[in-house]
Amino acid sequence: MAKFVDLEGSALRCLAEQAEEDALRRLIGLRRKIYEDNKRTADRKARLWWWSSSLLTVGLLSSVLCIVHTS
Repeated sequence: MAKFVDLEGSALRCLAEQAEEDALRRLIGLRRKIYEDNKRTADRKARLWWWSSSLLTVGLLSSVLCIVHTS
C-alpha cells in the first residue's frame, strides 16, 4: 500500500527561518505538489478497485452459470 505524503519536519523548520511571505509562498507550492501526488495515488487506487470488483463479479457470475449449467 502506498502511503499519502505530507510535509516533513525538516521542510517546516526551513520555512520557519524565512520571511513570512516567502514561507507562505513556498508552503503553498509544496502543499500543491503533495496534493497532486496524493490525488494521482488515490485515483490509481480507485481505478484498480473498480477493475478488481468488476473481475470478481465476472468470476462469480461465471461460477453461478457453471453450477446452473451442470445441474
